[in-house]
Amino acid sequence: MSSSTRLLLTASALLTLTIAFPQRTALTPTTTPSPPNCESSASEASYSSSCWNQLNIANYLTVWSKSTPTCKPNDPVNFACCHDSESWSSCFLRVSSGVGGSDCTKLGSPSCNYSTQIGPNAPSVVAPQMSYVLRNILAINAMFTAYYGGQAEGAIQSAAPAAGTTMGEIADSLDFNGNTSLNVVNVINALSMGLPFFGIPSMQDQSLSNALPLKQLGKTVAQSLQRTPSVSNAVINATQDPTNQTLSVRYMGQQLPTGRILLHIYNGLNAGLGLLMSDIPTFLSFTTSGAWSTPNLIKPTILTNSTPGIDLALLTFVTSETLAQNNFSITLLSASPENQHNTSSDISHAQDNKAIYWSHTTQRQYQLIYNGPETANGSTPNPYAVLKQIKANNWADLPVLFDGAYNCTLQGKAGGVIAHVGNNGTLDMSCLSALPVYIGAKDACPEGAVSVGGKCPFGIGG
Repeated sequence: MSSSTRLLLTASALLTLTIAFPQRTALTPTTTPSPPNCESSASEASYSSSCWNQLNIANYLTVWSKSTPTCKPNDPVNFACCHDSESWSSCFLRVSSGVGGSDCTKLGSPSCNYSTQIGPNAPSVVAPQMSYVLRNILAINAMFTAYYGGQAEGAIQSAAPAAGTTMGEIADSLDFNGNTSLNVVNVINALSMGLPFFGIPSMQDQSLSNALPLKQLGKTVAQSLQRTPSVSNAVINATQDPTNQTLSVRYMGQQLPTGRILLHIYNGLNAGLGLLMSDIPTFLSFTTSGAWSTPNLIKPTILTNSTPGIDLALLTFVTSETLAQNNFSITLLSASPENQHNTSSDISHAQDNKAIYWSHTTQRQYQLIYNGPETANGSTPNPYAVLKQIKANNWADLPVLFDGAYNCTLQGKAGGVIAHVGNNGTLDMSCLSALPVYIGAKDACPEGAVSVGGKCPFGIGG
């Protein structure tokens, strides 16, 4: 697969849920660090993003690929050649370290040793470049492995049981009719996107332990995926479940930690990693400008088996789908003076138990509405109480829940896949929210809306 492979999807027009960020800043040091010695083959050069351009890494690796010959049967193990059966990354690790057998194309590969260094016979004239590329190969494999899990349990493997339990709690509290079902492919994709989900702007306001490095890592991953849509494509395609099965929220939660669902996530991440390690242009786009060579950021210890919030993308999807299937919907309030946000909270209580949400991301205001019948016990769900419970339990990222639903509908994508990779490489997660969005019977279709079947994509009336 080449790095030009693309998913044909649409980027969000209004909400900055898309992955587009300013220049990443490094962690604030307690003392002024010395500038890195980029000409050194030691680790300080390998972990400085500022050395990417100085060492001209893109040109070096491109020339290395074109000039390295195919190995002959009797060539020594550290000879500067590549075997037909080797990926470029395996060849590079063998040639640069002088030791054969390294393989970083798969998650948790025991032969991908994070402590590997260039060997004593590496040509001194390109030793700094060799060391830099080698550390990037190892860092990316280590991060993919720590995200899913390898010889030790990873962030996704650890999060799955707790997320499954939370899904049961969502069913108890929000599934009033008891009939909500979830598509297994959407659940798999939502859990797979937990790390890049940290890259969306609204997540920068989440208060989480170990938040700063985790948010920076989320941005790094999101920016890298933006530059390499083929990697996102590989991950999404490989996670597909051919059964396309739907299961109840509670049962899906019980199945979440089982081998079937986790296997699909493993396949997806493994496909993305394998593409990076077998295609140099894709690798260079993913790592450009030293994105994976930042001190105190790109190291496996940032992701642990207790990483908080790694399941929030999944829970946002589950919450939205449960609300949608229980007759909840939202309407966008007009920008009239009486609708201006005037409280310190992003949720407020209007008369008749109306729930108002104000998005700090887009400055929009929405009303959460219940349009269904009485429940089995004769009561009517209270939208304000529901919204308070969602926020209190952190069952969803509220900007994605509301703004995402609006933007997804505006794009004409409601009811489709939950993540899009546009032609420009932008990863758009707005369709994680399945909440229906309505406009008034006399309202014009919002500007920029993509028609569906020749009609406005928004429902009428609410």
